Amino acid sequence: MNYGNAIITGASGLVGSAIVPEVAKLWPILSLGRSNPPVAGLKLPFVPIDIKQENLGITNPSAVFKNAHVIIHCAADVRWNQSEQNALRSNTEATAELVGFAKRYAPHLQNFIYVSTAFVDGLQKESDRAPSLTDFNNAYEYSKHLAEEEVKNSGLPFTIIRPSIVMGRQSDGAVSRFLSIYQLVYLYNQNLLPFLVGDGDAYLDIVSLDTVTEAISWSLKNPSHSLGKIVYACSGTHAPTLETVISLGKRTVNNARQQAGLTPRGEVTIIDPEVFERFFLPIMKKNLPRNYEMVRQALECFRPYLNIHTCRKPELAFISKHTTPLLLRSFTYWCNQRIIKKRSETYKQSLTAKPINPIKANL
Repeated sequence: MNYGNAIITGASGLVGSAIVPEVAKLWPILSLGRSNPPVAGLKLPFVPIDIKQENLGITNPSAVFKNAHVIIHCAADVRWNQSEQNALRSNTEATAELVGFAKRYAPHLQNFIYVSTAFVDGLQKESDRAPSLTDFNNAYEYSKHLAEEEVKNSGLPFTIIRPSIVMGRQSDGAVSRFLSIYQLVYLYNQNLLPFLVGDGDAYLDIVSLDTVTEAISWSLKNPSHSLGKIVYACSGTHAPTLETVISLGKRTVNNARQQAGLTPRGEVTIIDPEVFERFFLPIMKKNLPRNYEMVRQALECFRPYLNIHTCRKPELAFISKHTTPLLLRSFTYWCNQRIIKKRSETYKQSLTAKPINPIKANL
């Protein structure tokens, strides 16, 4: 197999699938990942990897990396509630192994682009000691911070991309996977989100998928400006407040539910984190049904991100400025896929279903 000059890990994922069309204009692509579905209409050359396995499960790294001019590392476990052990394996150790392969087997490498997260900058305290898990909101952030250090100290030419919370495309809200904030939309639609823990005036730093793609594409095309740099993709001072996000989400979901002939959902109360900690959390931890345990975990995972009162002002950043239409289009796309389309498919199935024998049905 003639492996490509640009290697993308996680090419079928959220960010990876979005950048494939841009990268394909510059170099042949080799996809490294768990599966190899067509991406943007392209069937890419493929080598299977598993970020949970030692050495990513790659058996012939020399053949894989020898022609690489660019490596874009998107593959990651992005769950905010994963264990420290899992996060360190999937995100930190996997990145270190990929860096090692690049150093040994990619003599033509021009840029190692690592897709991190903007939230690694949220250290709770400054000190001379090395950061630990307790300095971050979760193991995911901690593992991404350590992975960044692996890249920075590798001696390779590198660029680090730090996206905030990724939404859909600015034009139509389309996205290949519903992650992060979409979990809250799902819970609200299921009538499992009576409240959120945070502050209505807090800022939720979101970014369009296009902006993330633009940041990576710029880094590829402008190595003289991007090498050795950290490039943000975020909304910064244009970040919406939590109150705005809730209002737009609620309105969009209920419009879709009305269109699908479903009962609208109710209000979502915002609860102060201290009140939640003292009164709600102890009750929620006691023998809750499974679906409410999922709600509790979601509330705790999102709590740190719904209580941020400062906006990012990074030196080098690509900014999503039009966040209100971005939210509306992203929420509308989710609703079209998960409410309207699903309702339509259920109706069509009911028309083709075999009649039920009323006698057997009552047995």
